[in-house]
Amino acid sequence: MSKNTRADIDIQVANELVRRALMSCGANGDIAQSVAASCIDAQREGSDGGGLGGAIDYCNALRAGRVQGSLPHRSERPALALFAVDAAEGFTHPAFDAEFEALCDTTREVGVAVFGLRNGYASGSLGYYVRRLAERGLVALAATNAGPALVAASGSKEPVFCTNPIALGVPRDNTYPLVIDQSSSQTAMANLRIAADNGHDIPDNWALDSNGQPTTDPAAALNGVLLAFGGARGANVALLVEMLAAGATAANWSLEAPSYIEGEQSPGTGLLVIAIHATLLAGPQMARRIDDYLNQLRERYGAYIPGERRAANRDRQTDSLSVNTAMLNALRNLAGAD
Repeated sequence: MSKNTRADIDIQVANELVRRALMSCGANGDIAQSVAASCIDAQREGSDGGGLGGAIDYCNALRAGRVQGSLPHRSERPALALFAVDAAEGFTHPAFDAEFEALCDTTREVGVAVFGLRNGYASGSLGYYVRRLAERGLVALAATNAGPALVAASGSKEPVFCTNPIALGVPRDNTYPLVIDQSSSQTAMANLRIAADNGHDIPDNWALDSNGQPTTDPAAALNGVLLAFGGARGANVALLVEMLAAGATAANWSLEAPSYIEGEQSPGTGLLVIAIHATLLAGPQMARRIDDYLNQLRERYGAYIPGERRAANRDRQTDSLSVNTAMLNALRNLAGAD
């Protein structure tokens, strides 16, 4: 069977399958459901790597001990608008879920709130966090260093940063929020792994091989180093993310972080989410004004609006999901399903 074969599966069935797989690998029920919800959300948006592929990665990490699936996170409020969270080497999603309502309420009360998490596992799709806040009418910015070092700094051929994504969520009027979610590297590590699994070449500006030379071979890239987008400017963005996600949370620097795809140690990395009650600044018509502006960019200037393709995928996949058959079978094996 081809690795590219696809199948349709009911969303609720898929969610239960992911939850059972995570539980069979060591997660408790509440944590498994929180993580499963994030994976199904990514699959609805058309991401195999963040959807069922992400669930498989999480299961493997649980079995290896890179992430804890039963220990509760620890949270404190050092100031009214600050949420300081220690993920206890666990997933970021349950910690964010637990603080989500208080984060929204605090943002509306004081105008801004910050969720800072350390000692966590890879956060998955960063757009998941900011979109949920934007759906509540808040502007949100998020950054994570994910771990470990995979991306070269400007002038270097050695890995210094992780892919260090940054994401922005902005509410729109009567439609999905604007969501910009991009890594500081030319591509995400998941895309290299998908290309390698499917035998596809990659662009020669994505990565260097182990000898520091540009490569189109994803397997060689996985043993080499990723490149930042836009040269020095992209490397600066990676450093900016490192400061927000690790410097401001006391999480591991990417240089210190163990791998999130192999070994037995947690990467112990960080996630910073800033929520802003921007209608207090821009007025109650903010969402409509933003929506009018984005529509003008698309209709008059032919601009691509980030997140609209993912939103269209969500609209198409309300009851069932299109999934990679090999990933589906792998999850069924992990869950012990027939």
